[in-house]
Amino acid sequence: MKMMKENMCVFFSMLISSCFIFSGAFAQEQQPAQEMPAPADAQTGSQESFSDEDIQAFIDVNEKVMEVQKAGEQQMMEAIEKEDIPVDRFNEILMARQQPDQEVDATPEELAAFSKAAEKVMEVQKDLEAKAIKTIEDQGMKMEKYQQIMMAYQQSPEVQQQVQKLMGNADKDN
Repeated sequence: MKMMKENMCVFFSMLISSCFIFSGAFAQEQQPAQEMPAPADAQTGSQESFSDEDIQAFIDVNEKVMEVQKAGEQQMMEAIEKEDIPVDRFNEILMARQQPDQEVDATPEELAAFSKAAEKVMEVQKDLEAKAIKTIEDQGMKMEKYQQIMMAYQQSPEVQQQVQKLMGNADKDN
């Protein structure tokens, strides 16, 4: 089971990073997680200074986004399993297809099941993206601000420290 979860992390990281426009940076253990990267927008650059209030709002919003993401990941796993292809095998085929110089060693039946599952996963993903954006906005944060902080978190050790400091304070308050 542990191996399946690790393989799902690889799959979802690859799938989501290719499609999503934002990221959840914090696992429940408050460690940076292997999640969805923010878009790289070279024109706007990235801001590296945020108020503690902005960072705290980001942390709070991100917790809600993580809930949405976890539910979506479960739906994706179920979509794969419904097509009678093991998740591990789905991941193998996915990784092979993403390497142009690598042949996909799969039977026609596996490829058909993979295609059907991938189509369903992409539908779930679109729904997941919309729900996550709605969650961010429903929490009172603009998507642009969320993306700015996420990008800064991914690129700036100072922002990472600020986030970790505020998360530590939140733990002490609870």
